[in-house]
Amino acid sequence: MAGRSSREERSDLVYARRVARVSAQTRLLRWWEDLPIVTQLIVAGVPLILLLWALNVGPMNQPMLRGLGYGIFEGSIAAGAVFGATRSERARRLAREASEDANH
Repeated sequence: MAGRSSREERSDLVYARRVARVSAQTRLLRWWEDLPIVTQLIVAGVPLILLLWALNVGPMNQPMLRGLGYGIFEGSIAAGAVFGATRSERARRLAREASEDANH
């Protein structure tokens, strides 16, 4: 484009990269939100259970089986929190998009 400064062109390039990154994040977020409930709980729950088991056995010095029990209990609660937050944020986003569509 004639007459544009290099600063404007750089600004447009930065904006385009930011939009592309946000678009990729939005696709990933919508993919996660569209997963079935059981899949979300498994995908989030297994790593959380393993992480919390390792934290209970390692730094908290629990015996292996007790640490596993705590890991399962705490991981299940954490997975439920992830699931609840996902549903809450999805509902908030859908309501915001609906109000934006109504305004346009």
